[in-house]
Amino acid sequence: MFRTTWAGECSAWECDELGHLNMSIYLEKFEQARMILFVRLGLETAFQPKAVSTIRSRDVHIKYLAEARPGQPLRIESALIDLEASTARVGHVMYHLDGRIAATLSEHIEHVYLPENRTFRWPSRLRESADKMRDQLPAPARARSIAIDTPVPAFDAATLDQAGVGTLGGGIFRPHETLAAGHIPFSQIFRRVTTTLGWFREGWGEFADPDFIAAGFSAVALEMRLVMHRIITPGTAYELRSGVAQSDGMVRTIMHNFVDQTDGAALAGGYAAGALFDLNTRRLVMPTRTQRDALDAVTIADLAPPA
Repeated sequence: MFRTTWAGECSAWECDELGHLNMSIYLEKFEQARMILFVRLGLETAFQPKAVSTIRSRDVHIKYLAEARPGQPLRIESALIDLEASTARVGHVMYHLDGRIAATLSEHIEHVYLPENRTFRWPSRLRESADKMRDQLPAPARARSIAIDTPVPAFDAATLDQAGVGTLGGGIFRPHETLAAGHIPFSQIFRRVTTTLGWFREGWGEFADPDFIAAGFSAVALEMRLVMHRIITPGTAYELRSGVAQSDGMVRTIMHNFVDQTDGAALAGGYAAGALFDLNTRRLVMPTRTQRDALDAVTIADLAPPA
């Protein structure tokens, strides 16, 4: 069953220029919830600095349902959805104080033996205690615009070049961004997306219109799925390559790809569904015909999500 695994609040310093919880901070809170869930399942030392085994998230799907504003209390409930020999699927639901759902997260987890960097079987104590933490993925957490289980293409730099996908940003992952096991978590990858989008004028051309900004309009993420194609470690230099994959009325789907700057290999990638947003009414906005035509003109068919 779903049980509370984290409780706290949305702090002002965790919010972005839109006045609500930054998308990467949701992931940080869900990461804590995941750890507590597995501590309760018997992996008490898995997140300590000298742990020899731990868990890693390789595939996450998040839905943002009711924005969290500064000072609002939040809590997360978590449960096991599926358990295989060395992997698991976990579900989380973040609630507001009044019971509204703020966000949901579904993720695929692997159990890792760190000295050899390989997956291995869950211990018997975890399998024996799993039933009390098992439940079904609730309806609000199920896919809406972005599929949870279809494969996400691992596009390398050469393939993205051929498709005409430009470089949006770049940098390097640093040691202080790792979890105890030494790998870069999804929260830090999401942070690279949210702190680079200002350059993405192809996907959000409205931001080049001063009247759009002056009228109090912006944009928000509604749903996102990201897959880690390769374990990312400190010192990895990356490029963020993004392009419009498709659009349908109010919602546009962007594909984000992280590639290694040294060899061009795919590091992580996935899809984000977003929409225009009125900062005054706090409601989604339907794009105009002119805005939709401009979006269609820059859509890259090769990036479309697999059917």
